[in-house]
Amino acid sequence: MKSLAALLVLMSLSIPVNADWDPALEAREQAEAKAAAERQAEIDKKNQATASRDILRKEGIDTTGKSDDEVIGMLNARIQQSKTDAAQSYTDTMNDIRKQLGKAADGKSDDEVRLMYEEHNARLSQDLQQKAADTHEERDAAMQNMTGKSLEDLENMSDADMDKMAEELEKKYGQ
Repeated sequence: MKSLAALLVLMSLSIPVNADWDPALEAREQAEAKAAAERQAEIDKKNQATASRDILRKEGIDTTGKSDDEVIGMLNARIQQSKTDAAQSYTDTMNDIRKQLGKAADGKSDDEVRLMYEEHNARLSQDLQQKAADTHEERDAAMQNMTGKSLEDLENMSDADMDKMAEELEKKYGQ
């Protein structure tokens, strides 16, 4: 019996109630929300146009007499052109790198080519450093022979001493 009573109470509570629904109020609220969204969109568009004008003005482009839509379109065109230029520059750079690497770069992805190029440059840099180290002693001996001073002595020399030595070398070897 208790379960029947509980069932009746639950059923009475589950009946939908539409007594307070006001279609005119709901329509008015929807219209107000739509108007607020339109006002916000107009404010956002004005802000975008102002920012676009500022950017274009900084680039030396005159926007006088242009509508907001024209100004936004001009900036969007500049942005698109920049993207196109960047893509072309990237393509040109990768093509140049592929030419430098030769057949080793054939069929490789851009990432693989870039890695190969970095390794290539690292090897070149290492080779140059090694050659500089190898010839340092030779250059030091030649400088010692010609000036009587080592490269280290020359690096540590004051400007006055350097000028004095230059005069002596000019007298000795001529100009």
